[in-house]
Amino acid sequence: WMTGFNLVQTAVLVANKTTLVLPLLLLVSGGRLAAVPVSQQQALAYLSIQTHGIGFGIGLLFFGVALLLRGYLVARSGFLPRLLGPLLQVAGVSYLVNSLALLLALSLARALFPAVLLPALVGEAALCGWLLVKGVDSRAWAQRARGTPDGRRIDA
Repeated sequence: WMTGFNLVQTAVLVANKTTLVLPLLLLVSGGRLAAVPVSQQQALAYLSIQTHGIGFGIGLLFFGVALLLRGYLVARSGFLPRLLGPLLQVAGVSYLVNSLALLLALSLARALFPAVLLPALVGEAALCGWLLVKGVDSRAWAQRARGTPDGRRIDA
């Protein structure tokens, strides 16, 4: 599920990047848009850039859900400290709150930003830092690869 949410997030963000091409087409069109007044071209370019921000918020909704799931898996894995799981889940909630505010109450989003994303910074930085400095618990990893303590295989 988590990977599926990450794939949808990536697809949304890739499609969203096309909104950044429109301002280039409008503002560097040469003579192709001569019938459209420059002020309207500029307004359309600005609208397209604003639309990109909303599309980014939609993509981050999927990322927030993926972080909630990833936090659950990290907490249950035994390969990483349990505390990292709830930190990632709080980061996921942070992204969800930010994105929902961006989509449903722009004035609230402006009031919350950037403080609402501080938990996301802490959670993601903690995971990155732990993986860079300590890595996963290789003994737990090897034990899990051999099977559970009662002899069952994980993949069975």
